[in-house]
Amino acid sequence: MPLERKQLDTSSLQATNTRQELPVSEQFGTGERYTFGTTYVDIYTLPPETTPLLFVRGRRNRLAIGDVYKIEPTENRGLHALYVDGEIVVNPQGNYVNVYTAPDPDLMLQEASDGQKRRDRRGTEYTQAMIDTSGTKEGERVETWGMVEAAPKPINTGKNSPLQFFLGVALADKNGEIERWEVYATNKAKQQVKGRKLIKDDRIHVVLYKHTWNVDLPDGRETMHTRYNLATIIEVEKHDGGIPAKRMTAHTPTT
Repeated sequence: MPLERKQLDTSSLQATNTRQELPVSEQFGTGERYTFGTTYVDIYTLPPETTPLLFVRGRRNRLAIGDVYKIEPTENRGLHALYVDGEIVVNPQGNYVNVYTAPDPDLMLQEASDGQKRRDRRGTEYTQAMIDTSGTKEGERVETWGMVEAAPKPINTGKNSPLQFFLGVALADKNGEIERWEVYATNKAKQQVKGRKLIKDDRIHVVLYKHTWNVDLPDGRETMHTRYNLATIIEVEKHDGGIPAKRMTAHTPTT
């Protein structure tokens, strides 16, 4: 399952701010511009080959932001955008603040030098990538919703032990069949999990890195093992007596 490509909804922003249609870009597709003082924000809601992105253009600078998953107006007709690694706020005068949360170095993905194309076990094609974490040399970035099977637990008694939990993920290409994913959280992702106080039946929107490797069995056969490392939690729907209560959890500080 590759990183989900879903059109960005800008309807709430259009209701409060003037939308200017941009010339169609061969690289990014259809775009729309919003003006705040002398600052322009150009939004591409569904580029042909990537996830939604935006460009903030000031007098002498330009900021590009990818993996945007939510955008909305502020109370005073500014702009607030959430993306996988942070958020940005632009006020009506064109001043802006960008908060970027660096990903865990253990999960930093690097493209393989040969760019070899591969297919996962469901037939989805992706580019081979190299990732150095827990002895695994192959990574695929995944964005998904899933249901927590039980509260995350450390895998050993060590202070730096990763947290492990299992996520039930509905597979769209298999009529909603639920697949059980093993998920590990380390470092900053581990702090996120602790801060969200995840429990059984919470639904979470997450970005993961998928890793697969072969294990030799005593009889000489091989079996493939799959594990997912948590990169960030985007959103949580808490389970409360059978009634889920949605709350946004993107990049709020944890202690």
